[in-house]
Amino acid sequence: MRKCYRIKVFNWISSPGAVKNTLGKEPILKLRMDPSERKESLLVVSDQLLQALAGELTEEWLHLARYLGVSDSKLYDSRTDNIGHGKEARYQTLLYWKRKQGQHATHSVLAEALSKAGRSDLSEKVQNGVGLKRQSGECKTSPELATNLSKRPRTTDESYVNWSTVVGVDVTSSMKEKKTQLVTELKNKYKYLCGDIQPVPFLRDKYDIAELFVEIGIKFLEEKHGESEKHEKWTMLEDYKRVFTGPLIKSKRRIIDGEPGYGKSTLALQIAHDWCKEKTPMKEFQVLILLRLRQFRNVPTIYSAIKKFLLPKDSKLTEDDIRNILDSSSTLILLDGYDEYPDREKEGTDIAHIIRGDMLQEPEVVLITRTSFLPPDYSNATIKRLRLTGFDDSARETYIRNVVARGCSDVADKISTFLKVNPVPADLCRTPLFFTMISYMVKNSDRFRNLKTVTQFFRHIIKCFHSHHQIKGAGGNKGKELDHSKLNIIAFKGLSRNTQQISWGKDKLIDTIGKDLYDEYVRIGILVEEEGFDYEALEYNIETRFFHKLFAEWYAAQYFAKVVEKAETEFEPWQKPRSQAAGTLQQHQAANCGKMHMVKSLNPTDVHYTYRYACGWSPEAALKIINHLGKNRKYDHYTLLCIIEWGSSLETILTTVTLLCSRQIKIDETDSLLLKKSAVNLIEFASSRKIHIRSLFLDNCLDVVCHGQLSVGPTLSLPVINTTLTELHIYKSSQEIIEEEAYSILHYAAKCIGLKQLAFWWCLIPRYIKVSESYISVLRSKEVEVRWVLSCVFVLNFETGEWEHDWLSMTDEQYQEGVEEFRRMDERRKKRLGKDSSGQEKSSALLG
Repeated sequence: MRKCYRIKVFNWISSPGAVKNTLGKEPILKLRMDPSERKESLLVVSDQLLQALAGELTEEWLHLARYLGVSDSKLYDSRTDNIGHGKEARYQTLLYWKRKQGQHATHSVLAEALSKAGRSDLSEKVQNGVGLKRQSGECKTSPELATNLSKRPRTTDESYVNWSTVVGVDVTSSMKEKKTQLVTELKNKYKYLCGDIQPVPFLRDKYDIAELFVEIGIKFLEEKHGESEKHEKWTMLEDYKRVFTGPLIKSKRRIIDGEPGYGKSTLALQIAHDWCKEKTPMKEFQVLILLRLRQFRNVPTIYSAIKKFLLPKDSKLTEDDIRNILDSSSTLILLDGYDEYPDREKEGTDIAHIIRGDMLQEPEVVLITRTSFLPPDYSNATIKRLRLTGFDDSARETYIRNVVARGCSDVADKISTFLKVNPVPADLCRTPLFFTMISYMVKNSDRFRNLKTVTQFFRHIIKCFHSHHQIKGAGGNKGKELDHSKLNIIAFKGLSRNTQQISWGKDKLIDTIGKDLYDEYVRIGILVEEEGFDYEALEYNIETRFFHKLFAEWYAAQYFAKVVEKAETEFEPWQKPRSQAAGTLQQHQAANCGKMHMVKSLNPTDVHYTYRYACGWSPEAALKIINHLGKNRKYDHYTLLCIIEWGSSLETILTTVTLLCSRQIKIDETDSLLLKKSAVNLIEFASSRKIHIRSLFLDNCLDVVCHGQLSVGPTLSLPVINTTLTELHIYKSSQEIIEEEAYSILHYAAKCIGLKQLAFWWCLIPRYIKVSESYISVLRSKEVEVRWVLSCVFVLNFETGEWEHDWLSMTDEQYQEGVEEFRRMDERRKKRLGKDSSGQEKSSALLG
């Protein structure tokens, strides 16, 4: 359908006013205006005046433009489209204002704005009409246009006509051409990004994403609505394409999170690659926008970001064109790296509005971030949650054979065998980034066999960067590292900010760390350059970042370790000093205190590798760090990981683990996959060494329960705890444990030889338990007390299979009270999660 733009048409004669056609050519027709309007028309500024004014203005022209109501995004366009031509930029900005304001672009308005901008001299000239020249002369009309004009309605009254017919322009066709241009320019950008991937920087081998990509585990938060419950659980997807085709995941807003190095950005590139190749299901989207949020410092609008970061510098598309195309097209927007978004805490940004659904409501938006950096509104019911789970055994085997070994079975067998017999690298290989590096290094070297910690492994990676650079004959420092202490400080400060920073302007970074170190690290691949745009200077620039955030943590950890080493007391949560009193001692204490405040801002949940690396770097720092983490129960899991890096004697590890296990070990539904994994490692470590675990509390985190096996996450099965566990608590608030699940939990409890108590908290379980099962006899023989906590405490009678309170069997009334309490808990839980439960009836299938 062709769009019709309606304009007022008067008698067509030569007059001082003129209207330009939409193609931007010379005036093609002139209008006779009402006498009452002619006076106002004479006050409209001329192009000649604006041209003269552009030559007079200097730095104040930006202030003038803002007083005239020109948007910042338009100013950016004027500057970048006319780099090196300041006068032309000023003229185009003023011309844009005149065209936008029409008859309101008068001398008086311009004079007032000039006065506010501090140019009263120019204001006076404009107000007095200096430089004003009336336009004159007949306009030249093309034969095609003359033919169209001859068909116009000739009347002195106002009439409405189809403007596109009058000027011979098909507006709909023009929009289609612009959309085609946008899609072409986007595909060219994505083809470059997808074909320039370097999995291991120092090897300098580059791949296309299609060669590298292997399906990684991905699951979604499923919400099942049953007759008696609302059951939430994570469910694995067959492949990443199900993100866009699965009926339960259909939404305008999705969040994909994952731990560092789990392949979040690689997945984004694979989606873009599929769109370029028009593969299902991505071909359903007419436009795909992939933006890296780490570039979004002071970005005024998302349309400006698309133009600056995705389109060629000489693209003729404007921000308005991009906006119109997105509004009228089937669009998918990928926002990659929310955890690296520098304006994450700012109010009112386009990104914040888009996540909440206040902006770009029709396009589908996928936000990609670290698990520990979810946006404030992520619990909104309309936002679908997905999570990357890393490489499983099948994915690792596929990657080794197809990508690393390139079909060579001997190489593939060598890598696979190494990973099976070396537990530390095998554990690291759950993270795709580490797995990729380990695979390539094992392929080319046998020096990995004695590496037992993450610190040792990463230290070897850095050596490989330098030594490989030397082997290739690229010069440098013969495999030795230059002094990078200043880079350590920069990395640490970047990670300790509320809005983390792992990229910097090239010139500023060179000034800080020195050109020799900068050039060396760019050559070997630890630092990576990428083009950006400085919205403060209004110019393109080079941004330099670490190859990956894990590398930033490596260098930050070295400064972190030194700061903790020099601390005069234990690693405490120091506060900033109120004042730096005079005197050497006071100044020293104040400086030390300020550093400790910076150290405190490092969140172990997000930068746990920084803590682990620091413990591997310095035994002295490790003692203080472990002591610090051990004081906070929620960091117990990280404490064990730091102990492993520390490499202290077995007696010291046993003592520390014993201390951790003397407290209750809790695995929560809100814990990241890493936290859950650390807890399982702690339990396995303690169980293998017969260390007593007082209590294990599973808080709404049971993922899979079947055949006597309990799982708290993908591939995270709880080990059978031999002779060490005293209490096991299952908390499934306002959820129903079906019969099969209940029996599997009882079966697992029977295999934990030292267990004395099993408790179910605030959930619905079967009213009657079959006592004929063999594991019930085991629980009876071990005298395990099985509790069910509702409004009061009920205990399972192993002889009758009934629940009893004070040796009396549960009555129908008591069970009904329990169901009512279950409903009240469910309502409170929904309110706590911000979910409206009104109108939803609850009836339990267990009520019969």
